[in-house]
Amino acid sequence: MTMVEFEKELLSVKLRIAKLELETLEQAKEKRQLENVVPSRNGKIWSSQVGVAVVGGIGTLLLALGNNFWQFYTSSEIEKTRLESELILRAVESPDATERKDRLTFLVEAGLVRDKDEKIASLKPGSVPQIEAASTIDASPPRFALVVGGNRDLEAAQNEQIEFQSVGFKDVIIYFRRNTYRTVVPVFGLEDARAQLPKAQKLRTDSYIVNLSNWCPDAVDQDGFLACVAL
Repeated sequence: MTMVEFEKELLSVKLRIAKLELETLEQAKEKRQLENVVPSRNGKIWSSQVGVAVVGGIGTLLLALGNNFWQFYTSSEIEKTRLESELILRAVESPDATERKDRLTFLVEAGLVRDKDEKIASLKPGSVPQIEAASTIDASPPRFALVVGGNRDLEAAQNEQIEFQSVGFKDVIIYFRRNTYRTVVPVFGLEDARAQLPKAQKLRTDSYIVNLSNWCPDAVDQDGFLACVAL
């Protein structure tokens, strides 16, 4: 063995020894850490884990409570503002300017309406506008139907009525509109009308959809048909 080979071998041995010493030191370190930790498993570690869990639970609870409180507060403010708006609108319905101002003043003094900037208090009776009560609006949904035929005489319309009933259209009504007896199939809504239209067009290709509220707003019951008064 040459001197160079010997030195390489010696260096290799030293490196292996150093590696083993390092591994031994690391194992000893881990052992000491384990010795410091394991005996206290029922003590420090357990307490630490419980503490973290408790703190985390409290944090989650506080966050949930805060979120619920904010939602409640926001909903409450919205409801309170809406109520105040309704009270103010009712107060200014009166045609008398002095009465309108007196009503607003009463709402503020009674604590029913907030007036932080005293804008209501500074109003003069003549500067309080009158807002008339909104008229009742017909909120009923549109009534749709299929117009599936038109005849000059009632008997022909009745025969058409029977024909459509025989293929599954249960409610078939005859309307008299603009001097013509119209065979009509009421439906439950626009979507239902669109769904039923192809079936009706198989019998009458010129069948179409109408809004009964506009097509025949005032129908009077006659003998065997409904008459559209205004048309």
